[in-house]
Amino acid sequence: MARKLIDRRDILEDILTNISPIYFPGNDHDKNLTSLYGWLHMIAAKSIEDTVTLEQQRAADYCPELSPSAIHVRETAHIRGVTTHYATPGKCFAIIGVLKRDILTKGTQDRNIITFTIDRRSSIMHNGVPFSLEDDIVIKAVRRPRGYVYAAAYGGEYATYESYIQMFDNVDEFGQELVTMVVQLYQFEYNIQEKTVTDYVRFLYDGIPYDYNNKLAGFEVYYKRTPVDEYVRAQKDHHLTMETTSGIYYNDDDDNIIYILNNPVLNIGTNAMIKVEIRETLGTDGNIVVGDVNNTSTTFSLYRDGAYNYSGVNVAIAMISDTTGASDGDSISDIKKLLIDAKVRRDNITTEHDIITYINDRDANVQVIKKRNDIEDRRYYMYTLLRYNKEIVPATTKRLHLKGITNALNIGDFDRYNQTVDRKVLRAYSKFKLVIPEDPDVEEYAVKVPHDEEEIDGEFYYTCPFMILVNDYNIASLYFTSVNTEIQLTQRPVASIFPFQMICRGVQIYRNAHDAENYDIYRFTVTGTMNTSNDLELVDEENEFAVKDYDAIKCYIVIRHDNTPAAYLEMNIASYDQGTREFTFTGTMKTSDYITETDKLEIVDGLRRVCTDTNYNSVIDFKDGFLEVYFMYKYGEEAAEFKSSDLIFQQLPPEKTEGYALMCGYYNNPMHPYDLLLEYNKFTSCPVTCVPVTETKFDFSIGEVPFIEYNYGIAHVIDMYDTFENMRGVYGSLLKLTTDFDISLKFTATYGISKYITVTGGRKDGDDVVENLHDLNPTFYFKVYGAGVDISELRNFIYEYLRDTYITGGTVFMSNICTLIEEQFPRVRSIKYMGVNNFDASFQEFTYTMPEFNSVDIITRFVPEQLNVTDIRIELDETMS
Repeated sequence: MARKLIDRRDILEDILTNISPIYFPGNDHDKNLTSLYGWLHMIAAKSIEDTVTLEQQRAADYCPELSPSAIHVRETAHIRGVTTHYATPGKCFAIIGVLKRDILTKGTQDRNIITFTIDRRSSIMHNGVPFSLEDDIVIKAVRRPRGYVYAAAYGGEYATYESYIQMFDNVDEFGQELVTMVVQLYQFEYNIQEKTVTDYVRFLYDGIPYDYNNKLAGFEVYYKRTPVDEYVRAQKDHHLTMETTSGIYYNDDDDNIIYILNNPVLNIGTNAMIKVEIRETLGTDGNIVVGDVNNTSTTFSLYRDGAYNYSGVNVAIAMISDTTGASDGDSISDIKKLLIDAKVRRDNITTEHDIITYINDRDANVQVIKKRNDIEDRRYYMYTLLRYNKEIVPATTKRLHLKGITNALNIGDFDRYNQTVDRKVLRAYSKFKLVIPEDPDVEEYAVKVPHDEEEIDGEFYYTCPFMILVNDYNIASLYFTSVNTEIQLTQRPVASIFPFQMICRGVQIYRNAHDAENYDIYRFTVTGTMNTSNDLELVDEENEFAVKDYDAIKCYIVIRHDNTPAAYLEMNIASYDQGTREFTFTGTMKTSDYITETDKLEIVDGLRRVCTDTNYNSVIDFKDGFLEVYFMYKYGEEAAEFKSSDLIFQQLPPEKTEGYALMCGYYNNPMHPYDLLLEYNKFTSCPVTCVPVTETKFDFSIGEVPFIEYNYGIAHVIDMYDTFENMRGVYGSLLKLTTDFDISLKFTATYGISKYITVTGGRKDGDDVVENLHDLNPTFYFKVYGAGVDISELRNFIYEYLRDTYITGGTVFMSNICTLIEEQFPRVRSIKYMGVNNFDASFQEFTYTMPEFNSVDIITRFVPEQLNVTDIRIELDETMS
């Protein structure tokens, strides 16, 4: 029988009763407690116990998803690159106020500026729940001819700038003047611990422990090598990092302990001081609702140390919003689940089913048709059912015929032609008409027509949401050229001590490539708020807050070429909103839409070359781009006092900076790049056929071009920017997730002639009559009997049923719609289907029949179809109610 060895007592008992009698028969004394023999027994038992314990721990590490060790689970997550999250503190807004008298008497004066700092470590309590600031608030009182102007901004070392400080002048109940500020608070408190390195080996290998009580929302580490040094803020890296780093190491677990480990590169030795500022939060338990409690219970206690002489200063505070956005972070159980998911998940797409599942989880319906699938290669056509605002977009995919280039003055249907490198551009703002040959075996195609061509009933007109570029290899690439996005900005340090700043969050970039007048214009908009308590220096209070001088503040956006600053866009104040105290700056640049062979976009007007005031008229980066935003304040002769060596003074000509001081600067960090065009050529390209017309002229035929119904596209393409941006991101990721795939992106036909949908009804010679519908946008007729029926609601129900029930390869019965309406609409006594287009009510069965893909021609010409029923006509009869 197998023996189960659990601990030392079991092992000793096993040696005594089972092993010893074999080697020492007849001895009945207790051999475990006497002489050398008992000592050897104890050594053997301890050795076996340690071996079993070690193997148990190692076994847990082999499968950390089952390990009881929290620190091993987290270390495994770091090694495998599984992202884990600390708790997120809830956020809310509050109004805090400081007496102007205290700022002027307690602050630090330097020339005509008095500085008063509210330390981020100040204590805020609201009914027993702690809150804190994310960064120091620096208030500056600037002496001006009309008295002091008060400005406030975050110190800049810790702020994420998710919010900005709004300042106002105010008077308290005793008539004392205050500066009041709307600030964002975070539901955490600082747990600050300082420890001395006494054991260097422990500091190097095990780490110095720092404990906390609640949930971890983050921490900062500081060190100083000797007691007389100043603390230095250290970069943090997990101790298992594989990269060379100059940061201090840390290890975290789920037992409310952080371990700080030495990095020899930092040269931190014995007797050094290590300070850790831990941000503790209650997580979701810290959520408060302002209406549920009394605001008078909120207190603000200034953090004071030797740097601040703020005795006797009181800060008033009132909470003005509920706490939102809190989370408890990932528990050990959560991390174990993430590790299991990372271990078993297959990050590869190999079949049509994989593609459809992946895309449909994130986007609209997709159908995949094989082009080629063999041992060497897998290629597919991927057709997207384009949706917008829950509606099916009237779209299709057709061949496009274009008139070729005769000479440099006659470039046919193209909008831009570079003869040197033979690149041709057809802009998105174009109009096309469908040509249907009389021979049904000849494929229909689209041709370009003028925008003002009068439309004829029964004809189909399109626009293309994409710009088409044909290169010298006769490959057509697609670009979505409309833009409607905001690029998030991060404040950057500037070498300026100017007290006024413009607080802004982002740059709005807008271009409607289907706008008849401004199709080639990019408009940049920046909205910002001054960090002052009032804007009276800039606006006229007695004249409805009109802007006194539209050049008082200048905004400059620096644009790059090959990731090097090459041009700038000058933007003046465009407007001022008294209610929000926001200044708006706008500027435009004009493009030819020409893209060079090195992937640069040509800008013909609007930008100025750096260091000059001349038109740039060259190319810039248009994808994954970075820009910088600067604000300059007209301060007259006094501006020289704030002149700095910041790069913006070298990028602007002297006449642009004369009399101006640099306020602040921003940039879009790598997490938020901008794109002026959305590229689709990475995962879709169209073959182009050259059709000889004369010996020197060729027309072009592009095999597969996505189209949208003309009027719908002109009206809505700009609104569909998010749809196309998401489409590019999702489809583009297929390049990383697929193996040897070539996918062509097309639109499912939801507008135009139907080839594969039939209607069944009537009877002829005893058999059902089957006819082609010939229309993807048919008109349906119904008659409803009832009183008080909401026709629009009924029409929407029928539309959604047909939209969601009709599946490619299936059948829809109109009788099912009528039955559901009578069941779900109490006011409808009965409903009668009256027919579709020219087919009477007997044609109630709609069937989609795919062709057999037995030839390359069928595969190439096939476009899946989907009914898009927007014309539903309902006659209401209330006489029988």
